[in-house]
Formats: sequence, C-alpha cells, structure tokens
Amino acid sequence: MAATATPRTSTTQIELEVVVPESGTKAGINGIGWTVDVIARGAGPALDKVKPGIRGGGTTGRHPNFPGLIILLKSTSQGGQAGNPNVNLAGLFQIIGLPNTFGPLAGISSVGASPTATAASVGASGASVATRSTSSIDSQTAEATWFVDQTLWGTDIDVELTAFVVDGDAPDTVSDRNALKIVSNEVTVRFHINGGGIMPFGSLKPTGSTVPSASPSGSARPSGLPTSTP
Repeated sequence: MAATATPRTSTTQIELEVVVPESGTKAGINGIGWTVDVIARGAGPALDKVKPGIRGGGTTGRHPNFPGLIILLKSTSQGGQAGNPNVNLAGLFQIIGLPNTFGPLAGISSVGASPTATAASVGASGASVATRSTSSIDSQTAEATWFVDQTLWGTDIDVELTAFVVDGDAPDTVSDRNALKIVSNEVTVRFHINGGGIMPFGSLKPTGSTVPSASPSGSARPSGLPTSTP
C-alpha cells in the first residue's frame, strides 16, 4: 500500500518520499527496532543547507544537518500512546546522507560524527566533507534515516507518520502549520508498531524435532556393505 502525498504545487521545490515504513505494514518488536527512511529530491535553499553526518543521542526538534525537515508522529489507536503529535522528530534521525549532488563546491563544512564512524563516512581528511549548492535547474538528493531504539511511541498501536520540508529552519514544535513555508509535498504513512509476541528472525528453527545422531544407532551394519569373511 503506497503512502499518501499531497499534489505538487507551484511552490513545491522538493519531492519527498517515505521509503520505510510502508503504509499498512507492521514494524519492530516490543515497540522498538523499526526504522524511518526519507528521501528528498529537488533543488533550492532547503536542500542546499543539508550536510551529511552521523550522530547518536539526538533529541527531538530541528535536525542541525537537515534544518528544513519536519517529521510528525501521532497515534490513531483508541487510547494509544505516541507522544505529542506536534513535536518535530527530525532531530532523532541518526544518519543524513547526500547520495546525489550537483553544482559547484560550496565550501567545506564541519560534520560531527559518532565515535564509531569510519574515516570514509566523514571524509578522508577528518571530520570535514565538501557540500554542494544547487541552481534552479539542478536537482540533488538527500536521505535521512532513523533507527528507533526507544518505546516512547507506544507498543501494539496504530500510528500515522507525516513528513514534509519547510524553507528556513523548521520549528521544534509545529503549533501553526499555516505559518510555515512548505517547499515539498507532504507524505503521510499509516502503519502499526508491534508489541510483544513477535518471534525474532534469529529464533526461527527448522520444522520437526528429529536431530540426526553423530553415529549410527545400534550395532547393525549399514546395508549394502559386504560382510567380512573369516
């Protein structure tokens, strides 16, 4: 089932896609272990400000590496828990990448990285990588990924995730959407966060309970072998 999205308008500079989760799916185990993967394609100032980086221990609110991104999550279950539906969750994304960029080099930007980040992920010369700017006819791609390792959004509940990009710095809490200059389509994905009782893939075992013995049972000789002669 595809995610729903608003139609493009004359102010749409960015085409946004929520790759994961897909609408109608069931994600995670015991409220954790699910991911959100967002891809933004287009041009304009909102994408020019994106800087690649890896970080852990983020907080809700605006993401410093993708300042225009807004991610909202709310429960659609009766009595469900999904936190404040107006809080921007973009700051919790651990990875911001630039898989496709065009235009001249805009300069060197410092990119913070987690202690486990490799030299390749932050640039061969240390924690600095080159960012690029776009013109009105260029198109570039930014990707944002969030691995959910907290149960703050509930377990065994239906939720609705909404993603869009605004011009300038996104607010930490979206109190008045009409006050925002939205420069992308708006994508909505409805899915289920699993509770307990889901068997992890690693615990799956082959069907049947018979285990071959290390040696043939009993003293009978295998059929087909010649008998010994005195």
